[in-house]
Amino acid sequence: MSDRKRFLASGPELRDDQEPFDEPRRQSADSADDSRQAAPSAAAPATDSIGQRAQLAGGGAIAQGEHAVSVGSAGIYVGGDNTGTISIHVEAPGRPRQTPFQAPPPAADHVQRSRELALIKAHLLDGNGELLANCVGLCGFGGAGKTTLARQICADPAVLQACRDGILWVPLGKNPPDPRAQIADLVSALRGDCDGCTTLPGARAQLLAALAQRTLLLVLDDVWDEAQIRDIVAASGGCARLITTRNALTLPFEAELLDIGNMQAADARELLGADLPAGQDARLLNLVSQLGYWPVLLRLANRTLRQRVKRQQMPIARALDAVERDLARKGVLAFDPAHDALERDQAVAATVEASLELLDAAERQRYTELAIFPQDVPIPLASAAELWQITAGLDAAQAEELVSSRLEPLSLLDYDAGSGTLRVHDVLRGYLSLKLTDKAVLHLRLAGHWGERPARDHAYAWRWLAFHLAQAALASAQPQRHILVERLLALVGNTDWQQAHEQALADPPALRAALSCALDAAVSDDLPLGVPLIVDAADTLTRFRRRHLRPEPIFELARQGDLDGARRRCALFALDEHWRQVLLLTVAWLAPAHQRAQARALCAEVDAETTAQPAVHALRLWLRAQLWEQPAPVFAFQVPPQEADTALIEELLKRVGGGEYQRELIISRGLDPDLRNPDRPPPTRGIYHGTAAHPGGSDGDAERSTTRYLAELDGPYLVAYAAQDPDGGMDALRRYLSVYTNYSYSEYRFSTLWLLLGFVVELPRPDGGEWLREAVVGILTAALSGDSVEFEEGLPTAATALRAQAQDAAARTALREQAAGLIDTAMRLKPGREEQGSDIWAQHKRRMLASAQALGWLLGEEALADQVLQEAMALADSGFAGYQAPACLALAEAIEICQRGQPQASPAIEQALEWAQRAAHNVQDPTFCARMTARVNAIRTHWWPTFDIEARARHLSEGAYLAEFAGVHRLGHSYFGRRPDALQLPPWALDDGSFDSLQKLYQRPVADFLRINGYDRPLHPGDAVAVPDPGFAPHLAARLAAATLAQAGPWPLPPERLQLLRSLVPHALGSPTALDAVLTRLVLAQARRATPPDLAEATALDAVLARRVAIEAAPALCEPLVSPAPARLPS
Repeated sequence: MSDRKRFLASGPELRDDQEPFDEPRRQSADSADDSRQAAPSAAAPATDSIGQRAQLAGGGAIAQGEHAVSVGSAGIYVGGDNTGTISIHVEAPGRPRQTPFQAPPPAADHVQRSRELALIKAHLLDGNGELLANCVGLCGFGGAGKTTLARQICADPAVLQACRDGILWVPLGKNPPDPRAQIADLVSALRGDCDGCTTLPGARAQLLAALAQRTLLLVLDDVWDEAQIRDIVAASGGCARLITTRNALTLPFEAELLDIGNMQAADARELLGADLPAGQDARLLNLVSQLGYWPVLLRLANRTLRQRVKRQQMPIARALDAVERDLARKGVLAFDPAHDALERDQAVAATVEASLELLDAAERQRYTELAIFPQDVPIPLASAAELWQITAGLDAAQAEELVSSRLEPLSLLDYDAGSGTLRVHDVLRGYLSLKLTDKAVLHLRLAGHWGERPARDHAYAWRWLAFHLAQAALASAQPQRHILVERLLALVGNTDWQQAHEQALADPPALRAALSCALDAAVSDDLPLGVPLIVDAADTLTRFRRRHLRPEPIFELARQGDLDGARRRCALFALDEHWRQVLLLTVAWLAPAHQRAQARALCAEVDAETTAQPAVHALRLWLRAQLWEQPAPVFAFQVPPQEADTALIEELLKRVGGGEYQRELIISRGLDPDLRNPDRPPPTRGIYHGTAAHPGGSDGDAERSTTRYLAELDGPYLVAYAAQDPDGGMDALRRYLSVYTNYSYSEYRFSTLWLLLGFVVELPRPDGGEWLREAVVGILTAALSGDSVEFEEGLPTAATALRAQAQDAAARTALREQAAGLIDTAMRLKPGREEQGSDIWAQHKRRMLASAQALGWLLGEEALADQVLQEAMALADSGFAGYQAPACLALAEAIEICQRGQPQASPAIEQALEWAQRAAHNVQDPTFCARMTARVNAIRTHWWPTFDIEARARHLSEGAYLAEFAGVHRLGHSYFGRRPDALQLPPWALDDGSFDSLQKLYQRPVADFLRINGYDRPLHPGDAVAVPDPGFAPHLAARLAAATLAQAGPWPLPPERLQLLRSLVPHALGSPTALDAVLTRLVLAQARRATPPDLAEATALDAVLARRVAIEAAPALCEPLVSPAPARLPS
């Protein structure tokens, strides 16, 4: 038997070991689950999974673990437990000398950070794979993964091969042993003894000698102070060294500094999802973003998820729900363990506090104050200095000294001296925010320092003034919160202030963000008088949208060379991907010659995107001809040019505009379509019956007509005409586009203009680039200028109901009279589809629904409300399909609200949903039909009859990642109930056997399909596929509002449900109709609370609505942002 001895961590003395060396300390279940290790190998003996520190005979530190590690030819093996001590097993002399490999192996479930590892290897190995005598420093905040990366690099096969004489690992920490003991341990590991190491100079000399002629890597892990490693560094200059630290100032001057920050998204997703069930990729990616890509927080969150899934047998979706609730409630400390002391040392609070302890009290307070600045935004040092001048009297030089000499070297922030900005990691900011007790005061003091009208050149103040005022309101208690919200809305709603903001920044999205901050603050105002403020804030954003959603300023900015400004305006438009690409390419095309480099970069950005439709590809060819001076593309005439004469073009223009035209002339050219179609005009103006046989269909199917657009017939002739007569062709194109410029049916407008664009970009005239550029601008202007049909009359009805609930008898009488009038009008409307004018049925149905909700749900007039609903149902199967489908969904919601969620309402609700389904099937445009059908499928699948309202509302902002918030496509969908006189869907619209074919049908990128469905896979008939639908969220917010009222039954809504309703308002902004529904239901809910409303609330809301009417009646405000372009001669 060999002797067994134990060295105490606190000193060199020996004592008898009473515990068997080979019996590791029993781990707790949590520790065992989180500390899985790779099996030990001869090259890299295993240690424990968390790299605990231990002491050798000399008092130095080596890696501790449950397996033996050879440290010399004398046969000394080191093992240990988690108590802070280690065990030494001394074999008989004469054992062959071993090459030391002391690096702890990576955890078994570690994630390879390929990008960072490649960068480290590039500094350690030369081109031939030989070890370089370099010093490399990995610097980053605690928990960034520095030690993990060091372990991984030491286990890399190429590094192991290069380190022929071993790898030494010295774990240090905040309280390491003395340098002499550290060096003695290294000498012992290399030579088998530590003779000559009794003094520090002697130990340095011995280490220098031991390292001579050796090719090895020395790792100094977790260095906190330069003094800790000064002597080792001095004695190891000839070998490769890898140092991990939070403090860049601890590194030797010659060290290559590598900043270790956030994980790459794919690596972070792998770490968070380790050992979890598949199928939740989209949600995990979203959670990764919320956790700031920070390794320590990702691993803690993964540990929590695994505990819930594996130990508590919780489905992964519910486990993610629970984790997200914890994160919302507790912030970044949500996953810090409360009981396990060892785990607590690795938690967020301990990790952050360990660094903050290096600051004095004043420095720590200044650093904490940075939490008031917005997240994910570089903070100008000048603005931080402004704050610190207010709070501590620091001048600019002192602020820069604090940042550059104290905070940045400790990796507490990133400082870019070139741009004069600093960044605080999201997780650190979240932690600091939890510790900051006077946030409202700080926000107000900084905003007060700037003033309501900051200096025009103070761009940061203009950009974030509203944010700080809103945050001050959010951090305040009532009634101060209400006062601050009122002041904020009065400021940002002022037209002069908005104009000053735009003049200072020329950035409409920044103004929209400021207005959104004001709405967020208003949503938090839970006083009864807060509801009018919410309506006012929403109205301000709606007016902004109507004022700025014009394409002309984009093109003017591009022509003036302000491509960044043009791109910022492009971001205001919610466009399908192919339209967005054309818009950006056009911006590049319009750029003046001196901005050619920036224009090329913008083209390259679009080129890098994986999908491009033929029209986009053709447009790229024209841009390459101009920007890269390549040959212009050559396209053939698609119709004989002699047939595209002035006489034909005039008749085509008359026909598309709905006027009288010479049928004989058009018939003589073989072009006369059957203009008789079920939805004409104006919703489907430009659609005609084109014959197309249906593969596999019946004879009857083959004789029916498929959906076609007049642009498919007219486009080739318009282009051929322009190729012969550019001036006449441009005039004809503008007249043709004028039909669509204010066309309110946006789906049809975009579809027909996309077809027209496809012909225009194939202009058969290589010298026609200038003409084509203006033509594309014209098509974009027509596409983006049109509006859509919306309903915004529900809120005034709710406001009258609020006044009636406040005991205003005249208001109640007015509502009764309104209901009677609606019933009378409905009885006189014949079911069907109007041949001229707009769809009066959908609008009238919605008026009836607003009336029924006010009377039946709020005022207790159930009988009258029921009569209104019955007449609305009699109109349900009437109107144009595109209007009818959403109106029938709204009908189902109104029935649910008025019947207060009672089971007896189910048949009527099901009937309304069936009508919505049938209407969606009858939409003429294939893509619009598919999208509307997918929405109805989703409502019937995920949003009826019951669901968890709180969970759905909480996840609404993540809708792009969740299948429940997407449309639903069922493979092989039959589109039952399509009318006999309806246009037949073309074959490609029924080909849904792959994600590529669905991409063509829905006009959504394949990547979006794969993100929300998890992965690519074969599709089979009957499969349900989630369809990405960015415009669905506002309507789901309205659905949530309806369910909230229905579930209330006859009782007042509790405060938490009222707050839920308020929180839905920002999500509904994308659709004026949905916004009206949410605001209507919010007003009704607020009126039926435990404390009855008073007339002051009604008066305040009436004032907001009166202001809305007055502003809409006033002349439109012209934008002062873009100066007119110089007059240009026609080409």
